[in-house]
Amino acid sequence: MRATVAVLASAWLWVVSGWAGGNSGVIAATIAISLYSIMPQPIAIARQMLIGCALAWVAGLFFNFFLLPHLDGFLLLAVALAPFIAIGSYVGTFPPTAAIGLGFGIYFCFLGNLGNPMVFNPAGYLDAGIATLMGIAIASLAFATIVPQGGHWLAEQYLKQLRQLVAADICRSPLAGLRLHFETHIRDFIQFAGSRPPAGRAGQAELLGWAFAALEIGLGTIALREITARSVLPVTWERRQSDLLAALSALFRAPSPATFGAAVLVLEQTIAWTGRIASPAAAEARATLHAMRLSLLDDALPLVGVAGGPDAR
Repeated sequence: MRATVAVLASAWLWVVSGWAGGNSGVIAATIAISLYSIMPQPIAIARQMLIGCALAWVAGLFFNFFLLPHLDGFLLLAVALAPFIAIGSYVGTFPPTAAIGLGFGIYFCFLGNLGNPMVFNPAGYLDAGIATLMGIAIASLAFATIVPQGGHWLAEQYLKQLRQLVAADICRSPLAGLRLHFETHIRDFIQFAGSRPPAGRAGQAELLGWAFAALEIGLGTIALREITARSVLPVTWERRQSDLLAALSALFRAPSPATFGAAVLVLEQTIAWTGRIASPAAAEARATLHAMRLSLLDDALPLVGVAGGPDAR
């Protein structure tokens, strides 16, 4: 939604105003949105990107109209470009200024627009620079005002998606590619959780707790399903596994004391059942089930807190 608003706003200004360089604003907004969408703190990054773009604009002005006309051949061009690229890369190596270096490197190349033959148009360059800064500003404004990254609502939606990932995908989806799909989503969620405040509503501690609970239970469930897929177990195992997956799915879909108690009970019954089966596959499944039970009962994770009765979101 934020990307759509930012691109449409940039395009609308371009079309309505008849601005010759307005296309640069649309492209710059698109680039900025692509970068912001993968950043844990896009609003803070936006300021640095604007600074980096402004510095790149000034540096490009010097390079294009004071340095480039005196160069002859590719070797001199490469030597002249090297300091600018090196400066942007060096600034980007420091965490406090990483986005400034990134913005400088991207927009120096974008605004420079080197070609063969080269067209020297100072007015067009200045126009493209203003449009680029405008596009970045529009993208930054969209990310700051439309469903802000730091808002509670967005964090709660991420948390619901995480629970749904375990409740639906891990328990029901085909196994092919499921582990990679799951680990990728967990990584993205942990990256988002790291940008949240340490405590409070939908804070970092709570989100990371749910992330590790989902990780441990999810990987255990995948391992259990993989054992079933490659091993021969008694016919009644299918029903046992189905009951367990249903209980775990209900727990993550609607965390409550009732669903927590039901999941623990079914898990313990399944452990007891595997203890009566003398086979390597049953022993492997029992070890996995014990690890899942320990994860459910780990008081460092939020599932035990759910059993205590607080309202789940």
